[in-house]
Amino acid sequence: AGTERLRRVINKPVSDLDLLEAAETIFANGWSTIKLYFMIGLPTETDEDLDGIIRLANDLFARGKRASKRSIQLNISISTFVPKPHTPFQWMGQATLEEVRAKQAYLDKGLRKRGITLKAHNPETSLLEGAFARGDRALGKVIAEAVRMGCRFDGWTECFDFKKWNAAFAKCGLDPTAYAC
Repeated sequence: AGTERLRRVINKPVSDLDLLEAAETIFANGWSTIKLYFMIGLPTETDEDLDGIIRLANDLFARGKRASKRSIQLNISISTFVPKPHTPFQWMGQATLEEVRAKQAYLDKGLRKRGITLKAHNPETSLLEGAFARGDRALGKVIAEAVRMGCRFDGWTECFDFKKWNAAFAKCGLDPTAYAC
């Protein structure tokens, strides 16, 4: 998460200072790349938490440039919070596709900088993950219908067809957002 507050909410109590010092040590010892993983759409997330991702990435990059004798790279991956059963946030709703796209666009705009690469997880895939993570036996018919419609190897980006999945849900009279969001 982009702020210490939100990291405490998700039980990852790592301070910004700890992250900055770790990055400085890593870059000072010859490493040229750090990969950071952030999650968006977490329960209690605010715009300040998104700004925190941008600020933290820029601060880490600046520290790394000062500590390293070579050019450095930050690779940032953004995933969407997917509520899972038997976890503290199992009853929390997942952000809608529109919300996720807006958050991703905001981060993309704020992190456009040479030396920082942003990769965001597909929001449609996250929506389906949320629906299936919290779904019930009625989703079996959706899966069967999606397979009949040609959905195969959907874990591979080039094979994933959200329109087919939406059509399968509609044909079965179900809505993935009712499960995930």
